Amino acid sequence: MTYQLPLKLTATAAVVLSLAACGGSSSSRLLSAQAVDGYIAGADVLCDGMENGETQAAGRFDCPAGTVLSSISGGYDVGTDELETTSDVPFTGVLEAPATQPFVTPMSTISVAIARQESADGTFQAANYTAALESVAATFGVSARDLSQNPVTNLATAKLNAQVHQILTAFAPGVNDYSAAVAAVAAVVNTAAQANRPLNLTTDVGVLLAAVNNELAISSPSLAVATADLDQVTANVTSANTAIENAASPDRVAEESKAAIIAQAPVTIDRDNSSISVFNEDSGVVQELDIADFENSTETDGLYIAQLSSGLTRINYNSNVFRFNQNINNTRVTVGFEVESVNAGDSRSISFISEDIVVNANRGDSNSLSISFSSQNATFALVGTDRTGTVTNATVQTDGETFRSDGVALTIDLSKINGQLANLGFTDLLETDGDYSVTLVIDGLRVNEQEGTAAATSSEEFTIDSGADSVTGNGFKGYISVRR
Repeated sequence: MTYQLPLKLTATAAVVLSLAACGGSSSSRLLSAQAVDGYIAGADVLCDGMENGETQAAGRFDCPAGTVLSSISGGYDVGTDELETTSDVPFTGVLEAPATQPFVTPMSTISVAIARQESADGTFQAANYTAALESVAATFGVSARDLSQNPVTNLATAKLNAQVHQILTAFAPGVNDYSAAVAAVAAVVNTAAQANRPLNLTTDVGVLLAAVNNELAISSPSLAVATADLDQVTANVTSANTAIENAASPDRVAEESKAAIIAQAPVTIDRDNSSISVFNEDSGVVQELDIADFENSTETDGLYIAQLSSGLTRINYNSNVFRFNQNINNTRVTVGFEVESVNAGDSRSISFISEDIVVNANRGDSNSLSISFSSQNATFALVGTDRTGTVTNATVQTDGETFRSDGVALTIDLSKINGQLANLGFTDLLETDGDYSVTLVIDGLRVNEQEGTAAATSSEEFTIDSGADSVTGNGFKGYISVRR
């Protein structure tokens, strides 16, 4: 399975569902669909909870006949370009709709959540959906027919979905947090609908966010915003939703929403106040660099700026690399790390990927970063390639030390990885001289980056392949020379 990251930045989302006859038999028909945010490409697809590939260009995917509920998660918002398959704006949400609906949007996702809440056993019942959709539509002053339109082509629908998505992402820093935020928003909207009380997604933002925050304090306390921070969150969402409301076309809606998602990412890579340290702990050699020097791929006299006179055993990404704009509590992410020779004819590399990483951090406190494995039984996929091109693949149970944080730095311990490979009969793949690229990727959190007083921009993305798994997300790619 391919993981597509986040730290996930989007506006409107939809999935066009239609029956496409295949071979003339009703049992062989597929539910053909499009995920739209603009279009969402590269998203994971679930058909009644079963994995069914990823969305393609224009967000296209299929579900088997008889599917009751389709959902998509992650991927990229590629706007209205029907040919594009990636962008610098990850979609960090999970969207749902019954197969009877032509589009899956944030609004349909809220309606699905209300239908669940109205069910006696808390499960989705398709029979409850129409009433839920009508209640949502009435609460926001439109018809159910309006909410069933394609947000890419219908301006009013584009605005409503984009504005709801801004509210959801204000509470959901990562993909895995989105559904809890949906449930809280749905509860607030359902209460308003039952009281015949309309909601305006531009002028009522403060009231809506406060009510959602109260719901989260009960249902998902880790996502609730501190009272002292709620005014700033309200100001951010109000500004974004006002810009969306003033947009003159669905294209402009998407642009305004994506700009806000980027600007309000929960994590910022601070390019001014950051440092990275490379170590050989056996010799005590250490070099500290800023991001620009670490990322510099230009060699002088055959050497990168980052240099060690003995092998690379550990790398620290010091906590001041990250600035936290939102509380992050038990958010599950996918992490990948890779060291790879860049010298011609040298195929040596080490990489690992784990889906079992949990992130915690406090707003405004870089030293509060805590990254850990989700359990003592967590695993990571490990791949090593030697000079001859021989590849070793393994799934390794974590020792809790390979990837860790202590409030001062995020540490990748290559000596631990080499130890795992040694247990499999491999010698140290990086024991001799060479020039290497060093890549760290985190997927599942929205991340931007900032330098100086310039506006925050999308953080660069990288891909790491670890045998059967791969991960694409935000992070760093640096270069180091080892000469003994």
